[in-house]
Amino acid sequence: MILKLKKMKPIKNLVFTKREKKENNEIQIGDNTIEVDTSWSPMHWVNQKAEVVGVPERLEDWMDTEMELQPGDFVYTHHFINDDEHCMNVDGKEVAWMAYNQLFARVRDGEVHMLNDYVLVEPVIETEDEIKSESGLFLKANQEEKSNVGILKYVNSNTEALGAKVGDKIYFETNSDYEMDIEGERLFRMKNNDLIYVIKE
Repeated sequence: MILKLKKMKPIKNLVFTKREKKENNEIQIGDNTIEVDTSWSPMHWVNQKAEVVGVPERLEDWMDTEMELQPGDFVYTHHFINDDEHCMNVDGKEVAWMAYNQLFARVRDGEVHMLNDYVLVEPVIETEDEIKSESGLFLKANQEEKSNVGILKYVNSNTEALGAKVGDKIYFETNSDYEMDIEGERLFRMKNNDLIYVIKE
């Protein structure tokens, strides 16, 4: 049986998505494009951006959130999107189904909007003063990213009610910094519950 998207409507909390390609396996060096061998770390190269092609009529009550997607939106998803168990051939193209709570952010008209209880955090680099001794000697050769510290770049509708807002420097849980490429920017995806406190300066 040939599946036709126009005759399919996702149910429960599932969203249908499709991607132009499964992996971001090319890097640009000057004028040259180099294809990367992704076999050593396949999840690192997964293309986690997909186009929404189908949404359910509504979300189940336990989700405690509203449907904020429509066909034509782009979403950033969990790397499970690369799992063959979540894919099917529709109209000759690969379509994946994803649970709504595995969708992190929406892009519509170039604007990033967070979904569910996810936030995006920008890494913070140490200042020169922070790697110097009291006498002014450098304690290491290079400035590095601070562990567990970042700047809130994008927040969801509930984040401000918790006491944090865009632009705040925050301390977050260890191992909650899930690295992603969001519209060409390297950011950490995490949840509201991963935010511990705002750093006042």
